[in-house]
Amino acid sequence: MAADVADRARRLGLSWDRSTVARIELGQRQVTAAELLLLPLVYSTGLVNLLPDEDMRFTDEVSAPPDAVARALGKMPREEDGWRAPWLDGTKQEWQALFDHQLEQMKRWKAAHFPTAEDNAVLDAVTDLQQSSDGTVAKLAARLGADRYDVAVAAWQLYGQSLSAERNHRESKSGGDTSVRARQARRGHVTRQLIEELRPAIAELEKARKTETTKKGRSRGQR
Repeated sequence: MAADVADRARRLGLSWDRSTVARIELGQRQVTAAELLLLPLVYSTGLVNLLPDEDMRFTDEVSAPPDAVARALGKMPREEDGWRAPWLDGTKQEWQALFDHQLEQMKRWKAAHFPTAEDNAVLDAVTDLQQSSDGTVAKLAARLGADRYDVAVAAWQLYGQSLSAERNHRESKSGGDTSVRARQARRGHVTRQLIEELRPAIAELEKARKTETTKKGRSRGQR
């Protein structure tokens, strides 16, 4: 993965290697203004999709939640908007073929694991799990005794946003006492709410998957 990202970056004129990508993704290396604006081309997604789930602090005086930063950012660079880059001309067909292949693989995986889930919910959940590092999904999955993909998909279907974003939204709405103990109590309360709401949604996903597996087994047996 890091090697592929580094290769795309080099095609765009950035002198990145795998270690550069790893350090950037771990927060150990800052990106320049030019690199920041090229990230959508490097990762083939809008810059808003690369934002962390938690509040961002830019200086000691300036901070903002992810949704506020997202509103301040533009859309994915497009050839129609005047962007000129190798990704948009000479290698465009190559990237389109890679995208089509990955999309087909995603569709097959989705059909096997989440036959009744909404396409966008599954895609958003997978993207969330690949890009988020705060461990919210993994922690709740452990408490629920469920697969983390089931938890992430269930969250996107229920809330229309990531589990971390939903948790942070509920905690911010509760307001009140800002002491450490009070914040811990609010987080515990919100976590219990989320668990109770997610449990039946996850059960439905598991039931649909078992039903689909049974259907496929019967189909193979009738051939």
